Amino acid sequence: YSYSTESFEVLSDDEFQIEQILMEAGAYGLRNEVEQCAKNILKKNPLSSKVDAYVKAYHEIIKD
Repeated sequence: YSYSTESFEVLSDDEFQIEQILMEAGAYGLRNEVEQCAKNILKKNPLSSKVDAYVKAYHEIIKD
């Protein structure tokens, strides 16, 4: 019996949190917009935490 380890994705805590944020945004049909906004935030503030950028982007786009 053999299996491919490629089928098991291992995400860091940050990647997992970002994926959760993007999934939530996707529920509103705004995944791409949130992702693009987060990338723009990171471009402007390269020292900013990636997770923080996605959280800020989510709140900017979703405006909850």
